[in-house]
Amino acid sequence: MTMGTTTTTPPPLSSSSLSSPLSSSLIDEFGWTDEEVKRLRKLAELVEQKRATAALVSRSSLDDIWRRHIADSAQLVSLLPADENAQPSLADLGSGAGFPGLVIAILRPKWQVHLVEANEKKSAFLRMAAETCGVNAEVHRARAESLPSLNADIITARAVAPVARLLELGARHLSPDGRCLFHQGRRSRAEAVKIAQASGWHCTAHESRTEHGSAILELKR
Repeated sequence: MTMGTTTTTPPPLSSSSLSSPLSSSLIDEFGWTDEEVKRLRKLAELVEQKRATAALVSRSSLDDIWRRHIADSAQLVSLLPADENAQPSLADLGSGAGFPGLVIAILRPKWQVHLVEANEKKSAFLRMAAETCGVNAEVHRARAESLPSLNADIITARAVAPVARLLELGARHLSPDGRCLFHQGRRSRAEAVKIAQASGWHCTAHESRTEHGSAILELKR
């Protein structure tokens, strides 16, 4: 296997699109339809309503939920197969409040999306949110290492575990030709790339559109 790393840089979000609560420029930036905006708004409302009872996200991040969580999740769509009618499968490990898994399920409604979450309250929230938002998502209340392989075409994970652990779990649930898309912060991205390469993965670091210095690591075996 050929190992290496490249870096791609998408256009950044305009500063006006990062203000609260949801600006038209952010909608234009991502090209969301009216129906997608409606469902994303519903998800944002549910997270705010249930944040404390299910420990979904920090209180401070709610002040910028559209950039910190929804846009940060939605940027993965540009790395997915372009055919909106395709029906591949995606597994979101440690899905928590549904970022990025539920956001992708809203933006790619024909996909088979698996949300893996061991926490009882969070998994209950995910089931409720998926039903309320009307998306195709199956919630697995289990630890990723205890599940049989989901054989997913895409594996996602955001703020769940160190990359070495994510690679182990990704290898368990990834289809032979699949890819992993892992969020990495500015402090961890360089070390994460080194670990991925040393483990035999080909790694591409895509600059984050929502947080300067952070990246989405695209990993292939």
